[in-house]
Amino acid sequence: GTITYQRAIKTRNTIANINLQHIVVETDAPDMPMFGYQGMHNTPERLPLVVKELASLHKCSRLEVDEQTTANYQRVFG
Repeated sequence: GTITYQRAIKTRNTIANINLQHIVVETDAPDMPMFGYQGMHNTPERLPLVVKELASLHKCSRLEVDEQTTANYQRVFG
């Protein structure tokens, strides 16, 4: 969720420079709210916001992020 904050420059730059083949999207960070949801618990239903930011940072489509991160998950967790 940190990448949804424009001021998180170092984190956003780092994520932008990591190949999508090495990224999975997770839902287990209830105490790390996303931009616009400060003071609220993070929930899995907000994962599309992270995918949107990943797509923006990687200059690709949300579908590409979905497909690659799903393949990564399946590769790691079977």
